[in-house]
Amino acid sequence: MVLLVVLSGTSLGKASTPHQTMLPLDPKEWTFMVYLDGDCNLESFQISAFLMMAEAGSTADINVLVQFDRIAGYDARYGDWTDCKRFYITEGMTPTADNALYSLGEINMGNPSSLANFIIWSVNAYPAEKYVLILSDHGDNGGVCEDLTGIYDYLSCGELYEAMEMARESTGVKVDLIGLEACIMGAIEVAYHFSEACKVMVASEEICFDWPYNDILSELTASPTMNSTVLAQSIVYNYMLLHDDDPRRYERASLSALNLTRFINDVVSAVNTLASRLNQTLTTYCYDILDAIGDTEYALAPADFAYAGDLYHFAQNVKNCIPDLQVQRAAQDVMETIVGAHIAEWHDSGHPYYHGLSIFLPPTTDAYHSRMRAYTFDNSYWMENTAWDDFLYALFVTYAPGIWSRESLSDVSYTLFDSDADDHLDAVHVRLDADTTGEALNVSVHGRLINSSGEIVDTDTAWTNASNKDEWCDLYLHVPSGIEEGWYDVELLLYDEYGIYEDYLHSEDVANLPEEMRHNVAVTDVSIRRTIVGQGFPAKVNVTVENKGHYMETFNVTTYANGTAINTTQLVIQSSSSITLKICWNTTGQTKGNYTITSFAEPVDGEINTTDNDLEASSGLFITINGDVDGDRDVDIYDIVAIAAAYGSSEGSDKYNAPCDIDGNGEVNIYDVVIAAGNYEEEW
Repeated sequence: MVLLVVLSGTSLGKASTPHQTMLPLDPKEWTFMVYLDGDCNLESFQISAFLMMAEAGSTADINVLVQFDRIAGYDARYGDWTDCKRFYITEGMTPTADNALYSLGEINMGNPSSLANFIIWSVNAYPAEKYVLILSDHGDNGGVCEDLTGIYDYLSCGELYEAMEMARESTGVKVDLIGLEACIMGAIEVAYHFSEACKVMVASEEICFDWPYNDILSELTASPTMNSTVLAQSIVYNYMLLHDDDPRRYERASLSALNLTRFINDVVSAVNTLASRLNQTLTTYCYDILDAIGDTEYALAPADFAYAGDLYHFAQNVKNCIPDLQVQRAAQDVMETIVGAHIAEWHDSGHPYYHGLSIFLPPTTDAYHSRMRAYTFDNSYWMENTAWDDFLYALFVTYAPGIWSRESLSDVSYTLFDSDADDHLDAVHVRLDADTTGEALNVSVHGRLINSSGEIVDTDTAWTNASNKDEWCDLYLHVPSGIEEGWYDVELLLYDEYGIYEDYLHSEDVANLPEEMRHNVAVTDVSIRRTIVGQGFPAKVNVTVENKGHYMETFNVTTYANGTAINTTQLVIQSSSSITLKICWNTTGQTKGNYTITSFAEPVDGEINTTDNDLEASSGLFITINGDVDGDRDVDIYDIVAIAAAYGSSEGSDKYNAPCDIDGNGEVNIYDVVIAAGNYEEEW
């Protein structure tokens, strides 16, 4: 025997004496049960639903039964009664008190006993080969059927499970189809709680209203021998047609039908595996998981606090975001089993990534905590028997402090050194800092030295505090002794104190090891700060010298003007370091004219390559009359105009013109004007 159940937000109380009795003599093809909850602000909609059912009504093959609870204050039609009544709907019937089979008094439609009693009564009083149960009222992924009279109540998913089990144990009947005319009930948690008591579920991931009962029952009347799969397809198809033609069309509407037998065996198993895989790799891929959640399609209205994300779309995002093969396979299994369990699925343009089944998927820690208490109460059996809540707990509780404080590598430098004093470089000193965007956290840095074959030849680990800017982290990576010379990469992996993988850096060809150490010093830059200088004022030259070798070196650097030494300085420079000399040459008594500036670093002991020890400045130096800022050997109006254009500027500004700073004090001011004016019209 097959049972089809339609739930519509009602509760069951003690039955009064029936006004009429309409018991069929023999079982029909279908008993169509509607739990119509109007004990809320949807009373007017539920009256409309009743009237649509009455357009077809019961027939020789179909029993249409409704338990209808109403409330005061929303709709006064049909006697404005406010208790709960049961109806055997016939063609053209209206929901008046006189047309009811039973007046049950005021009962709580949010009580599981109310639902169970309605199902048991329907099956016993109106037997059929197949049964439908429809629940109609407000809903979200935690429950359905609000009752606002007296103490607020609703049927949680756990209570729905209890009600269905009570009815099944009493009647021995498994419902063929359960329909949920309520928002955000197309959820895996809801389906799980119905999976043992029903064969097919029809529900929406988001908005759901105005099921076309007249068209659905008309098709069922025309083909009463159809099975639950065909009926589910009919419900989804007619709902789609209704919304396509409705001028009030809501673009986020959706509806799907799910085979609960395949669901419990395939979909739930696949989701459990995915949750377990995500939990196992959480410290490595937590940020990728959060990205996948953030990109998932959500139900937006009316209960956006439900955090119902499309399960297929989430699994698809996980597969695309996370490079772990086991996670990718688990995500693919979720997608394939959802498609395999579908009987029918439709979504409007407002939800392009919907696939007919949602799951509780809070996007943030705050969202998790705001909803988790209610979610735990509503979905007790789901939480007891699946791994999904364990995954969410780990993500938003166990590892939350580490996740919301993001750390990164910074200021990474590599220095080669000789670890065994054999004049061969055989190790890399890695020095780095770690930054954080959140609270102060200790971090561990794992270094790997990798040869050209991709093999890890050495590792080192060090701890540091990511919030301490003055605290550096040092790693030391060595090549094995006796190995041939070759190039090595360095990998750095950063983990916080919770074990969360935070950052990664791969540097290629950091060192050619073991490499014979060498001596090599070089002049790498010679620049003249003022290329035109008045006779008697200082000429400023910058000389950069680098120790390109592997030993600390002591040596002299001499700077020349037209081959005459103007400065000699002794330097002590560490390996792989450089120093810039700032030379100030007094031009008093120097002949006017052009000068070539060069610098020479004396070779150190053992230095083989000396081709880079000397260097000539890229521009020459011109010594002239004080005030000849354009270098044309006289002081005229053009020089005055140039000084005026740069007047008030200082070194480093866009307006600054170095030759106009005649006295070389870093500013173009009145003193420079006075110097130029004192030599006005002089020439040489």
